[in-house]
Amino acid sequence: MTNNPADASELPSGVDPNAPAGTIEERTLAPGKYFPGVPHEYAIYRPAPRADGVPDGPLPLLIALDGTSIRNKELVPQRLDALIAAGDVPRMAAVFIDPGVLPTLSGKHTDGTYLGRYDRSYEYDSLSPRYANFLAEELLPAVHAEIPLSNDPNDRAIMGSSTGGIACFLAAWHRPDQFRRVIPQVPTFVAMRGGDTLAELVRKTEARPLRVRILAGDGDHLSAAQPWGTFYAGSWPNAAQTMYEALKFSGYDAELDFFEGDHSTVLAGELWPDAMRWLWRDYPAPLESHEPPARGQAGWDTRGSVWETITGIRDWQPMTGLPAGRATGLAQASDGSVYASLDDGVYRVALGSTGAGNAASAEAAEAAGTRVLPEPAAVLAAAGAGRLVTADPARGGLTVWDLGTGPAADSGAEGPAGRTILPDLHVRAACWLGGGDLAVIDEVAADAVRPITSTEAMTPGSAAPGARRAGSVTAVLRVVNLDTGAVRGEVALPQKEASALALGADGSMLIIADAEDRNQWIYQLDEARLPQFGAPFFRLETYDDWGGSASATFDTAEWAYFATPAGVQVCEPIGRVAIFLAGPVVHHGVDAAAFGGADRRDLFIVQDGTVYSRRLTTQGASVDDPSILEPPGL
Repeated sequence: MTNNPADASELPSGVDPNAPAGTIEERTLAPGKYFPGVPHEYAIYRPAPRADGVPDGPLPLLIALDGTSIRNKELVPQRLDALIAAGDVPRMAAVFIDPGVLPTLSGKHTDGTYLGRYDRSYEYDSLSPRYANFLAEELLPAVHAEIPLSNDPNDRAIMGSSTGGIACFLAAWHRPDQFRRVIPQVPTFVAMRGGDTLAELVRKTEARPLRVRILAGDGDHLSAAQPWGTFYAGSWPNAAQTMYEALKFSGYDAELDFFEGDHSTVLAGELWPDAMRWLWRDYPAPLESHEPPARGQAGWDTRGSVWETITGIRDWQPMTGLPAGRATGLAQASDGSVYASLDDGVYRVALGSTGAGNAASAEAAEAAGTRVLPEPAAVLAAAGAGRLVTADPARGGLTVWDLGTGPAADSGAEGPAGRTILPDLHVRAACWLGGGDLAVIDEVAADAVRPITSTEAMTPGSAAPGARRAGSVTAVLRVVNLDTGAVRGEVALPQKEASALALGADGSMLIIADAEDRNQWIYQLDEARLPQFGAPFFRLETYDDWGGSASATFDTAEWAYFATPAGVQVCEPIGRVAIFLAGPVVHHGVDAAAFGGADRRDLFIVQDGTVYSRRLTTQGASVDDPSILEPPGL
């Protein structure tokens, strides 16, 4: 069908009855993996054929959420006809997609309007990357099969109104590899499914290469009797202003247009053509990330600033010299060496102060990638500068390797010898404490640990408050002396899934990370190096079901770095998240983190089985510093 209505006498602004009209074709997207059982109705807009008859090559694309509403109320297809005809935007295709509905088996209405489970809020308001991945991996391939589309994210725009307004921003936020031009209209950056926290995440994260134009009503969900807002989720205008300020704070190319009106998509549609011209100005120049222009000027605050921590925007580099294979954990040695476990063994991926320098620098990159152990390690810890400890939870026991006793494992000669101790331990994580001691998280049956009340002291051999129920698996922290092979003490842990350990710069604070909960625990070590006075001290940010940490490390200022499904979250010593360092693939999590290099100023991570590094201004802690080898004596 064509777009322009027959009666052109009452056309709204931005619609040109003389513009060649594109066509609309309706489709149904079958259920996929992201929303099982849920089909999605959508329509494809094709621009009018070129006047010269030349076929189109790969086209830019606009995606409109709440597609039927935007087609009918905001007349986006007709306005797009006019913009293309005037040369204000490039020739482009468009997709108008509606939220999914899971039909009821009975066919009855569930709320008087929709048949079945209406997924709009679940899809649009959720902070996770689920809907963004659905667009990128299920919708776009279906459209691409019918229309040749450009694969350049600079050629993609996305828009939505109301709840679709936050969804279109989240799609670009999670998938800047797919979408970079964004128009949220009367958006819901409010407390529905966590949208009120999104502006905080924008402030804490280095800017993505996005361009954003927000269209908002100055009276949205306000009334004369309730000028502070009529809805439980907050004030729509204030939330739009807060998001705009966060974008500007972080250096984005962003604008906010307030119109006089309420939650009106029709009034937002009146502003939409100008927003599109602004969004596509200077096309085809690519969009790029920029640091805030205020950086370094009077009043610039460096506290907890991601811009004072990084040395370049998203400058992750894959580590060279490593064979194909999936890396898992990382271990950082006190001299700055970093080791990674791969499928066929343990590799040194960064050289320390005794090696050829910083592995992240060009001259030292060739020296990385040396295989030092002949077998992979499910758990890995560096015990000082010259020893590694490995463990396999399924097989049991700890193996202590002295890297100074033999040639490297890939040299063709016999590799270092391993000494196995404590074969009954099933170690999940380990951390070097100095002074010959290693802290390990050991999996045991919960009924082997005596539960105690929250008022009892946490002493060696006792259980912690909240110990897991009988018959389940819990975790016990044991302090092991590697020289004698003895367990010096043990403490049961209350975490849902104790997953990682990290020692602070002064040797007195120990993080015990939890892979299933946003709250991360920190303990003080007593004179025997056993943890006491634990608290869920660090509160991580989450994207819906994205919670917990699989790895942690400290810098010399006692800032904690947590590898999480949302990237590396950096917490101030007082426990708040101040900085987000997204990995090279921003919508994928980070599985491990460690500082390394000759000066320990390079942060190494594992993402999707690959080891990456980037230079930071901060410096990783060294637990073997002579000033902290003695017990804390607290």
